[in-house]
Amino acid sequence: MSANSSSSLLQPQPSSLLLLFSVDQHCFITKPSSFIFIIYNVSTIVFLLPLIILVFYAAWQRKRSHAWSHFDYFSCHTTIIEIFCVIKLIPNFLGVRTNNILAVFVGSVLSSFVWYGETSFQVLTCADHYLAVVQPLTYRSLRNKRGTRIRNVCIGFVWLLCFLRMGLYVNSKTGFIVDFFLVVISLLITLFCNLSALRVLIRPGPGEPARERPDRSKQKAFYTMVIILCILAVRFVSSLIWAGICVTHMMNNECLIMAGIIWCNLPSSLVLPLLFLHKRRKFVCCKNKK
Repeated sequence: MSANSSSSLLQPQPSSLLLLFSVDQHCFITKPSSFIFIIYNVSTIVFLLPLIILVFYAAWQRKRSHAWSHFDYFSCHTTIIEIFCVIKLIPNFLGVRTNNILAVFVGSVLSSFVWYGETSFQVLTCADHYLAVVQPLTYRSLRNKRGTRIRNVCIGFVWLLCFLRMGLYVNSKTGFIVDFFLVVISLLITLFCNLSALRVLIRPGPGEPARERPDRSKQKAFYTMVIILCILAVRFVSSLIWAGICVTHMMNNECLIMAGIIWCNLPSSLVLPLLFLHKRRKFVCCKNKK
């Protein structure tokens, strides 16, 4: 942490801004961690923007010809959340470059909105995969109007939760408590849904003989769910470490550690859009195999 950057935080600031400025946000505007956050912001734009465009184009094509599945809705709402992820990079970048506390605060508020949205829709997707694999009869029964109502209620609750977290951002203590419970609950649900589905996928179905080589579709689904499970597990564990650093401030070089941890969010931000495009066969390699 450079002396010049640290002294800029110690300069007199308007009291209203100091009330909004949480302790951990100094890492965004102090060197050398600020450079890592800038690289992360640029990488996020480079990877996310093309995916957002492709997902909306694929969704527009699918809307004209096919009925949407619950997974399609979750993926598209996640992509809308990712638009806010790109928008929040603007105040984050300005805050890092100009040491502007207000810009950093605005970017952090939008980051909390994005993080809650991504996490919640990823958990809903895991639950959707769980029902499709472990409870196929229940999954089929949810394709009717009742299932649509349940899906819409879940989506509405996620958006409400995102806005609620933005409102709680000024109260860092309450926010950390809510964050902790969301991470723990999300991790438990993700582990249960994915491990239960993986257990079913590695076993032969009812009436099916045991095979030396597993069914190709099951094998493909198995590898997909393993990848999702690993990516989300890394995200949730890194989020717990981030929260622990923010609360305790007991680690040396905490800003560099947090700058490294934030990269764990990038793969999880990409996983649902990529999975949506893969299922829609929008990649050249998939089209060639068709």
